[in-house]
Amino acid sequence: MGPLSSERRRELSDSVAANRAEKKRQREELEASLAANGDYSIDDGQRNGDDASNPNGGKVAAAAIAVIAVGYLVAKGAQVAKPHVEKWWRETARPKIVETKKNVMTKFKGVFGEQGEEADPKTTEKTAN
Repeated sequence: MGPLSSERRRELSDSVAANRAEKKRQREELEASLAANGDYSIDDGQRNGDDASNPNGGKVAAAAIAVIAVGYLVAKGAQVAKPHVEKWWRETARPKIVETKKNVMTKFKGVFGEQGEEADPKTTEKTAN
């Protein structure tokens, strides 16, 4: 991905600011309603064991299920892809890598000795002239 344009950055920044403002407004409304009812503590659903009063309970459960589902799909996808990747490696990638290595070694045969070590500079000067 390339760099973000200044217009897109501004859009994202405005979106984040709007989300934060909405969350703050919701929090203030909740606190005001709790204060009006004489309850000054935020009920997280654990005081009486009733999770129905917690509006985030469903979101948390949905997120947990989504994480499990995605993990399962990734694992299944890896199992399905493995034989295809191995075949690609054997038939396409590795032969091209070996061929490229041979071409590079051939180009630099005068600079490097047969074992891949740098050749003797005296010998290299004679062959270069």
